[in-house]
Amino acid sequence: MAFDPDPVEGVERITFREDNGMTCFAEWVDPSGLDRPGGLPLFPSGLKAHLRRT
Repeated sequence: MAFDPDPVEGVERITFREDNGMTCFAEWVDPSGLDRPGGLPLFPSGLKAHLRRT
């Protein structure tokens, strides 16, 4: 998903609809807290390393 950063600056959770009408949300999180034992997994594998490079 790509969008202009201005409308979402300072917004922690974004609600949107998939093309099938399903309501979903996205949240900004610190990637350092992800992919840890007992934490939220990232998909696909290697995403955390990619995020660190960008």
